[in-house]
Amino acid sequence: MLYILVSIFFNVLGQFFIKIGVGKISPLSISVHNIVPDIAHIVFYPQIFTGLFLYAVGSIFWIFALSKTELSVAYPMLSLGYVFVLILSALVLKENISVIKILGVCVIIFGIFLISRSA
Repeated sequence: MLYILVSIFFNVLGQFFIKIGVGKISPLSISVHNIVPDIAHIVFYPQIFTGLFLYAVGSIFWIFALSKTELSVAYPMLSLGYVFVLILSALVLKENISVIKILGVCVIIFGIFLISRSA
């Protein structure tokens, strides 16, 4: 379970870095004539690159998690990322969190609870 939580942590953190980076270089566009330089500009933008690196670290922990946990249990646990993203989006990015979003996250938490009980 620890590997799963660490993987989720790095994935969520990576998502935030990518969001921050995209916000700084928006609007994004890729030209057919300059596709490689355009993609390189996006990928190597510091915050986006950091986010992708954090995803890679999370993937390494995910590999360890899968070596110790059934996929049918581990994969649904990734849904905790939605919960953490919602909370951090409100706290860090100052996004508006509606009642519907909160209810949706409650359903996710209940689903994770059910799956963890069956493991």
